[in-house]
Amino acid sequence: MPAHVEKGTKSAAARRDGAIFLALGSALFAFLAIATARTPDATASDFQAVYLAARSAIHGTDPYNPAVLERAYDGTGPTAASDSYLSRRVVTVNVNLPSCLLALAPLASLPWEAARPLWILLLALTTLIAAWLMWLEAAPYAPIGSAILLSLLLCTDLVTLDMGNTAGLVIALACIASWLFIRERLVYLGCFILAIGLVIKPHDAGIVWLYFVLAGAKFRTHALRTAAIAIVIAIVSVGWMSHVAPDWMPELQRNLAATQGPGDVNDPGSAAPSATSGDAVIDLQSVTSLINDAPWFYNGSSYILAGALLLTWCILVLRSDPVARSAWIALASASALAMLPVYHRQHDVRLVLIAIPACFCLLQLGRRVGRIAIALTALAVFVNGDTPTLARNMLARVWAPAMHCFTGKLLTVVLIRPVAPLLLLMGCFYLWALYRESTGREAGAVPTQSAGMVESA
Repeated sequence: MPAHVEKGTKSAAARRDGAIFLALGSALFAFLAIATARTPDATASDFQAVYLAARSAIHGTDPYNPAVLERAYDGTGPTAASDSYLSRRVVTVNVNLPSCLLALAPLASLPWEAARPLWILLLALTTLIAAWLMWLEAAPYAPIGSAILLSLLLCTDLVTLDMGNTAGLVIALACIASWLFIRERLVYLGCFILAIGLVIKPHDAGIVWLYFVLAGAKFRTHALRTAAIAIVIAIVSVGWMSHVAPDWMPELQRNLAATQGPGDVNDPGSAAPSATSGDAVIDLQSVTSLINDAPWFYNGSSYILAGALLLTWCILVLRSDPVARSAWIALASASALAMLPVYHRQHDVRLVLIAIPACFCLLQLGRRVGRIAIALTALAVFVNGDTPTLARNMLARVWAPAMHCFTGKLLTVVLIRPVAPLLLLMGCFYLWALYRESTGREAGAVPTQSAGMVESA
């Protein structure tokens, strides 16, 4: 058999095997999603928070008044065995934007018993679509390896499904829109779904939108259309909320300040209750607070470090060519760096899904670079998974007395709060890779290989 025929056969076989691996992972994920949706006593507390707030607004009551949501909470959803101060606080102190409530108003108009399973299935469906699109990008370089990594991501981060956080939808929509923009497919659909992500969670979808603003004229057009749609939704939502709750803005500011206060649900400090939950705060403040547990210090130091890195990223994006490889590398770096300066939890780290095409396409720059990229991305996926998180939470409950000395704090970062340092390392690595792209240093790199050859390497 001629050499080129043999290579093509291996490549086709590798893609087939990769598709089988990902199909198995997708089937397991779908099964777990259906099981979660059918569990009648699943709280889905994060979705319940948005659901009750949007439902209150629909009925003409103030969704930013905790007393109003307290009454709604007592009459909706499971509040017995699963009820706790933490879950009640999450649901009854609304920190979501009016545009988020408007976007989810159609579901909020349904009874809780129908809205919760529909929401979980929507999260699962959009996540599966995003995963398959990311595999299509990575498959030319490593169809089997990328399928295994994607399956690991799908099946080891079920907290997002269980809690029903809107980040699951927003991140999936951002990944889908990125693929549509980069491949120039159904770009108007991409603009619409990215706009939905922006109005629900701008601190997750915003960095993806910013890339397309900076990346060049073609992509900038898509980003501006997206912004126009988001602005229309925002204007409508503000008008609606101003009618329902005229004081919604100061109330939202009070809710944000209250939940991020010392010892409250979104406190990034060393005594935060979220540190032992399945969905801990993972921004840089969760680490810098161990040095000095004062907001001026842990916020200021995090803003300076992460802000400098994101500014460097913006400059490199402006200097790079808006081709597919540069786009995925830039988005990979952004997916990690964007988690660091402001409030994010573990469910937001699922944005590393968008880094999977980059980590495998870097194989064509050389085995060492590619393997480092794959190792960092896979480690970010694994560390953020359910089992390692459960182990860290169990350790955190018995480790608290030892956190005050230097050695104890260092071990706390390594063993209990490793997500932020790992994301910092991952973001800096992809930032370096983007620098190589923007300066043309990859010109002498290894030529693009067939998927079969790269996979075997």
